[in-house]
Amino acid sequence: DNTDPNWARAHRPSTFRKAAARTQWYLPRHGRQPAPATADEWICLADGGRFTQTSLGFVVDQFPQIVEMYPLDEQQLTAGNGDGDGREEKTVKRTTTKWYPTVLLNLEVKKALPEEGVEWLFVRVRAKRIENGRMDLEVVVLDEVEELVAVSNHVCLILGAERNMERSGTSKI
Repeated sequence: DNTDPNWARAHRPSTFRKAAARTQWYLPRHGRQPAPATADEWICLADGGRFTQTSLGFVVDQFPQIVEMYPLDEQQLTAGNGDGDGREEKTVKRTTTKWYPTVLLNLEVKKALPEEGVEWLFVRVRAKRIENGRMDLEVVVLDEVEELVAVSNHVCLILGAERNMERSGTSKI
């Protein structure tokens, strides 16, 4: 209902990120995140469903995009083309839609969710490093009583979304 005094429903990411349409994110009102390169959110399923143990992998991959929330310099956004062919590096412009393909994701489940699932989960994502077109993230998931449910670490690339939207028939990564 978006009436909480501390949390406001976030605008959905671009339609490019179709999986995000399955969730609703609530971020601190007035953009008050706890620290630089950190984002807190409450997340629920858009259809009113419940998160279960088997959905935790999905949950840890649905978070506000740190790169789009904080100012970064060109060194942090500059990446090679990823195929080792020696072509020039390219800076991903801040104004372009970005794609964050996951190179590595690990998930440590610390607590079993109830069999019937839970409506809400709290997620804190923290960028441990953003450099050379790559970001290393830590994602912590808590339940409604602030007990640790899961910890995940990600290594992602920062690329322009056009890399994923091209229809050449072959993977660019």
